[in-house]
Amino acid sequence: MKKWIVLLLIIAIGLWGFDVSRSTSNEQPQQNLHIHHGDLRLINNQFAVDETTIPNDIIKASEVIQYAEISDVTTEISQRLAHYLNTMLKEAHGEGISNFLINSSFRDFNTQQSVFNEFGGDFALPAGYSEHNSGLAVDIGSSSGPMGLSDEGKWLAQNAWRYGFILRYPEGKTEITGIAFEPWHFRYVGLPHSEIMYTEQWVLEEYITYLQTNGFYKTKNGILVSYYSSIEKAQEALENSNSYELSGDNQQGIIITTKQHE
Repeated sequence: MKKWIVLLLIIAIGLWGFDVSRSTSNEQPQQNLHIHHGDLRLINNQFAVDETTIPNDIIKASEVIQYAEISDVTTEISQRLAHYLNTMLKEAHGEGISNFLINSSFRDFNTQQSVFNEFGGDFALPAGYSEHNSGLAVDIGSSSGPMGLSDEGKWLAQNAWRYGFILRYPEGKTEITGIAFEPWHFRYVGLPHSEIMYTEQWVLEEYITYLQTNGFYKTKNGILVSYYSSIEKAQEALENSNSYELSGDNQQGIIITTKQHE
């Protein structure tokens, strides 16, 4: 009987030690070292949304969005995206730009397929291949006129990058993105990536290709964006890193963003 008690104690201590080592191994919030996770995932007609990455914080947009009207009461949005969006719209509102309409954000696969069937491949993507399925995209309109001509559209085109958003389908990039100009479609990628793409006039496809080809991009203020062609190589790079952000490219690699110390 005593042997069984000792054995159970050994197992319990071992399990306790395993849990502690997992919870204290990194002071960073847990991030997924996974090619299909992250804000920089390339989602287009070639690379689909992994269904396991669909956010679980989807809510009615009317319950969380401020400083904008909701054009359809059924519109849903990720609460995380809504936080960043509200910050941006609040700033615009403070500058007198206030006629925003939220026309769409998160869509499930069935809804996306209906949109694709209605509008076709020039203005929509089939279920699974749309950024709307990821929870990272939002369609923003204006009640004062066409988005491309309105004050709201002009303000976002010039300032969205400051809040981590990019105009995903700009003019002159259709051959790269596969989608015609959409002055209303904004995608969250986070800083510094939105600033880099705005400065270089890159769409997401061009940014990811640059990182894959060159291996890194370093900003003037010392932020290093590095690309690793496999999870194994990324894991090695993280062994001596204490502060970083991760994103998969939705292809085969991992992007690590770190602040360099002088």
